[in-house]
Amino acid sequence: MTLYNRDNSKFTTAETTPTKSFLLGSYRVSLRDHTCDCGCFQELHYSCCYALACCAYSHLDWTIYVHQVYRLSSVFNAYRMGFTPPILEEFWPLYDGPKVIPNPANRRASEGRPRTTSTMDEADTNRPKKCGLCGQPGHTRMRCP
Repeated sequence: MTLYNRDNSKFTTAETTPTKSFLLGSYRVSLRDHTCDCGCFQELHYSCCYALACCAYSHLDWTIYVHQVYRLSSVFNAYRMGFTPPILEEFWPLYDGPKVIPNPANRRASEGRPRTTSTMDEADTNRPKKCGLCGQPGHTRMRCP
């Protein structure tokens, strides 16, 4: 990591190992402007690994660079309101609308092996079984002489 300007908090970081999403290279990070060449810092308002490396290099607290949306206080504020419990079914108003009759053909298939739908998969009962080894009728592969 090379420090450009400590007053403006501008750094250049060098990638030492390739990752899945980025190639080897160098990235410019500005902690004051919350920008990085990788794009995550400014687009997602999320501290990327390069910004965290700059904070560690400068002995800065990385939590001040985390956006307000990602903090636990914001999550807890979303659930601060209470939830009303659902009304019991016995207190529901009567329904006078049309009755819906489900079509059994549109049901989702049950678990397990799928049922055969073509006649090609069905065995011909009129034809005698033949041996798979010798091709002679009257016995199977297991009982082949």
